[in-house]
Amino acid sequence: MPLSNTDNIKVLFLPLTSLQYASSRHRVFNYADKLPYYGINVKILHPSAYKFSAKAIYIFRLFFNLWWADVVVIQKKLFRLPLYLLIRLFNNRIVFDFDDAIYSEGDHVKKMLNRVLKSSRHVIVGNRQLENYVRKFMTRITCIATPIDLQVFTPVTKEHSDTSVVTIGWMGLGGNQYHVELLEPVFERLYQCKGNGVQLMVISNHNFHFRNCKLPVVNIEWSLSSELESLRSIDIGIMPLSDDEFSKGKCAFKALQYMSLSIATVASPVGMNCDVIQHGKNGLLADTEEEWFKALSDLIENPELRKKLGMEARKTVEQEYCYEVTTPRLAKALRQAASLE
Repeated sequence: MPLSNTDNIKVLFLPLTSLQYASSRHRVFNYADKLPYYGINVKILHPSAYKFSAKAIYIFRLFFNLWWADVVVIQKKLFRLPLYLLIRLFNNRIVFDFDDAIYSEGDHVKKMLNRVLKSSRHVIVGNRQLENYVRKFMTRITCIATPIDLQVFTPVTKEHSDTSVVTIGWMGLGGNQYHVELLEPVFERLYQCKGNGVQLMVISNHNFHFRNCKLPVVNIEWSLSSELESLRSIDIGIMPLSDDEFSKGKCAFKALQYMSLSIATVASPVGMNCDVIQHGKNGLLADTEEEWFKALSDLIENPELRKKLGMEARKTVEQEYCYEVTTPRLAKALRQAASLE
């Protein structure tokens, strides 16, 4: 019997990774205390360790909770076929959520993903690029950006910063630092013009070094507890991307984090970055070396421009890319999945 809009529903989330990783943290774990206000009871089954005993316990808990749930949300996790078929046998009210172009990671992954998309009741994607891909397999799709927690990501006034040095910041995994390397010629030009008046701060799990550029680099080890403090210490946030299929599927989350803190942001005009940033209003888009150099130079030389773009950037996040906006949309999608017969 279909559920009414007032019935409480029970949702089991199966995240890809732990709380330490941004995608699962912001698309699963951070909803745990928000969805109950919309009549949705949440259980999150944390991913297992690699030990056989841990995997056995995970599978036992998985099937126990499948009986409990009205809806099962699989967040970007592609189970092996036998296990996936068993999951569907126990509970076929599956919602698949993903926020990366994982279909570009090889034929085997693409085949696994397509199978899940065809058999899900509903699919939630992080941007329009991913939505266009899913439409080849089904129409029950909801586009929900990876949101920002406005209660946590709040701007602060820098009272004791060294205003003689402008800090350009980038945050991300070590495996993605090649995007920063693409800008080495730009940073070399900035160094020639500004000397030590500009520095690059890299917040990552791996130290970053230029090959030849002499611009000062400050490496900050990323941790969940220090992420916010580290981000608040930068003046300009950057999100360079290569123009490839995987990058086009990214959800502009790095840019949104900067923007939520009223940090002036420069990003490549790739994928969702073009939806989030209105060039010259709430940030800057830069493609070529010359465009990157001009955008960064303008922001370095003009603190008022940084402030203006930062304030508009914060408004953008408040209006479109926060939990206050995304939680009711997610709740509606989950209810639709639960009520389908």
